Amino acid sequence: MPAFLLVTSRTPGRTKPPPEVDFVDASSLVLEGLLRKHGGALVRSCGEISVCEFPLAPSALACALALQARCAKDNGARKDPDRVFLRMGLHVTDTRAAELLLEAAPFGRIYLSREIHAQSQGAKLCFVAITLEYFRDLPEPLEIFEAIQRVEA
Repeated sequence: MPAFLLVTSRTPGRTKPPPEVDFVDASSLVLEGLLRKHGGALVRSCGEISVCEFPLAPSALACALALQARCAKDNGARKDPDRVFLRMGLHVTDTRAAELLLEAAPFGRIYLSREIHAQSQGAKLCFVAITLEYFRDLPEPLEIFEAIQRVEA
């Protein structure tokens, strides 16, 4: 069952991110490298949103976490107006549900569905149940979780 990861970025200090920090762009070497590493593929870019497909849910989540970690690392060397914040939504089989998760997620967070959560249990992750949300576009409510990478002490 394919899993979909949707990603968008924002730089709060600018109305439009400078090209050197907008690495979520479809032509981005960082995103393409992480997709390749985790077995994913860029399906399309729609404006500021990149739609990526993976054969397995754990691979999609691993890529999202790696992208978030890379963004945090790169932000350490940037001044406030140039810092990039990502938000991501993950769901299996349905890009519309992933898009709704993306829209619900605050910048800096990864939101995922119950299906991704169930398939991605791992020792280095914490999952926080956020809410059960009813969307008029979906026949059933969507249970939303946040993925948080554990920091080793």
